[in-house]
Amino acid sequence: MVLHAGFNPWLYYPEWFREQSAEFWRDFLREDPRVEIVLENVLEQEPEWMLDILRAVDSPRLQMCLDVGHVNAYSPVGVAEWLRRCAPWISHFHLHNNDGTRDAHDGLFHGSIPMRELLEMAGELCPNATYTLELPDAESSLRELVKLIDN
Repeated sequence: MVLHAGFNPWLYYPEWFREQSAEFWRDFLREDPRVEIVLENVLEQEPEWMLDILRAVDSPRLQMCLDVGHVNAYSPVGVAEWLRRCAPWISHFHLHNNDGTRDAHDGLFHGSIPMRELLEMAGELCPNATYTLELPDAESSLRELVKLIDN
């Protein structure tokens, strides 16, 4: 199950949020041993904000979904750096692109994220991860992905 981590900079201090989130997820995962959770970044500005939660919970049933468009729109840390730092916990990706100013959900190759390089890095660092294209119209992006794979 993919869930937003839930950080909101207008409501929470990052330190408090990380501590409370870790406590919540530790308790939650004890309650239902069948559920696996994949936390998705949204407004988190630093990869460590997610990593602190994952490390504190320390459960293979709590993993990370790296939403690359959210990183590009909301974090001063680049997408490739997020991927490098978070790779051991990433089991899923949400893929879309944007120009870095807002969460536009543009096509994979229409924005400021170097998607080809990012996908190559993701394949190397997270070979078992799964992917979701979060696009209102995925057809052109799928065609470009097929070309990329064929070459």
